[in-house]
Amino acid sequence: HIGNRPDFLLSLPSLDLSRYETSIKSEEQLFYVAITRPRNVLILSYYHHENKKPVKRSSLLNNITTYLDSIDKNQPIDLSSLIVKSTIQQDEIYSINVTDILDYLKCPYFFMFRHVLNYPSGFSFMLGYGESLHFCLHTACQYINKRGISPDIAIKDAIDKGFHLPFAQPEFKEKEKEKARELLLDFASHPDSKLDKTSKTEYKIETLFSLDTQPPYVMLTGTVDAIIDDNGIIEIRDYKTSPKVNPPELIATQLRLYAYIMQKHGFTISKASAIYLQPPDESKRFNPIDLSDEQISKTISDIKNTIKSIFSRHFPAKPENNHCPNCDYRKICKYSK
Repeated sequence: HIGNRPDFLLSLPSLDLSRYETSIKSEEQLFYVAITRPRNVLILSYYHHENKKPVKRSSLLNNITTYLDSIDKNQPIDLSSLIVKSTIQQDEIYSINVTDILDYLKCPYFFMFRHVLNYPSGFSFMLGYGESLHFCLHTACQYINKRGISPDIAIKDAIDKGFHLPFAQPEFKEKEKEKARELLLDFASHPDSKLDKTSKTEYKIETLFSLDTQPPYVMLTGTVDAIIDDNGIIEIRDYKTSPKVNPPELIATQLRLYAYIMQKHGFTISKASAIYLQPPDESKRFNPIDLSDEQISKTISDIKNTIKSIFSRHFPAKPENNHCPNCDYRKICKYSK
């Protein structure tokens, strides 16, 4: 029944049936999460008959049978006798987010303050502004897909209902809300915004990433801001407020890693773009990213070395990377310039 509309026994006008509909892709993602969580033993079972009628085995199971050991269905199962075979010889698989890696690339000393020492960022009434813009874009795309409304109406509704600055006074918040509305409406008016072609937003991804060292593997995770489906041509995008804090070369690394992870899970990614919502000039708003095999391979090699440096606790200051003016810790950093 994967990907089919379910047959409900009750028909209730107040029940949002779309919440219970599914697709093959979403079922594959759920199945992947389920089978990658066990640490010692994974047992998958299925039945041959339903109401005395033969049923087919799930295609999800068919896809992975070559990786499984079969158990004799006619014999009782003694779980204590099962031999646990693992190809990963480590007690724990560490998880690291792609955006954390970008923090290290900005400045390892900055990474230490934020992710090792857990120093809080300095207070600002604008805290949460970038996250709020992301949320409003995410909500607007949902409105466009579900309601079939135009991007400008969707953005207005999303801003009205979702824009929030948790530490701002009401008057200040309303001013910034109007600025955010103008900002996103200006972006939506651009023919390359493709909000009406956005199939997914805030898309979670992960993969087991080999380091060829100790630890031998890490779980690499991330969130793709937007997936564009333009007549079968799949593009991934990352939205940033401005290039001051996140320069294009760092976002290129981020998107190449995302493309690498998604390709491992069967996606065909044709394009990638870094989008700045407040560019210094219009020519720098849309930044296409080179996804050639050569560039992705180089990125993977560089990221392996970066993760190794993180695990070896190598956190030198890098003021030459020019992150200091935008660093949350510049006032307490002795290397700041």
